[in-house]
Amino acid sequence: MSIDSALYLTLHPQNYRASDILECYISSGLQIYDTVGRVHLVTSDDFDWDCLTADINEIKEFLNRQREKNLPAIITLFENEEPISDLMIFHDRICLSCDVNRQVIRSVGGTEFTDVNFYMQKFIPPLETGGYTVTVLKFEEIRY
Repeated sequence: MSIDSALYLTLHPQNYRASDILECYISSGLQIYDTVGRVHLVTSDDFDWDCLTADINEIKEFLNRQREKNLPAIITLFENEEPISDLMIFHDRICLSCDVNRQVIRSVGGTEFTDVNFYMQKFIPPLETGGYTVTVLKFEEIRY
């Protein structure tokens, strides 16, 4: 069985730049570089992933341009050199994938579910510290 899960957040104010959202997470201690100094991000309209070596300002400018073109800005976030989530910044919300190194809890029957609390505690406080309020929170887990 495969599982896809994601945390969707609508923020206030909504006139954020992609770089502002990214900065919230960087300021909280998350990273955008893998162990060899590459950034993993979507660089095309076809949602192709690339691994680039670029400085933080180039990455922020690129993500802002994506959002200005009404395209999602998508980048992988790392913690302790391990990928923790793919951050997708849309014009009206952000989405954090909970599929990378999934944190789970087990039901009494042994079924594993995504630990929603872990992701809320990891990804909401940095936004609040950055001056944003979460006005809508939606968690989705699809099993197929």
